[in-house]
Amino acid sequence: MIQWYYAKGGQQMGPVTFEELQALATSGGLMPGDLVWNQSMKDWLPASSVSGIFNGTSSFSPYATPPSS
Repeated sequence: MIQWYYAKGGQQMGPVTFEELQALATSGGLMPGDLVWNQSMKDWLPASSVSGIFNGTSSFSPYATPPSS
């Protein structure tokens, strides 16, 4: 399972699961501008740029989905 980290107020938090990030986003504990990171990512990114944290989908893929033919 991928372990996620997030930064709030200059403090690194985690590890947490992706589902925990989603719950934090829903409860207001994680804001769109807060940074998130996991081992598969090169750099920390704003939580709003990671698909699924704020829109409720249940999985994350650091790789783009190829177009269907």
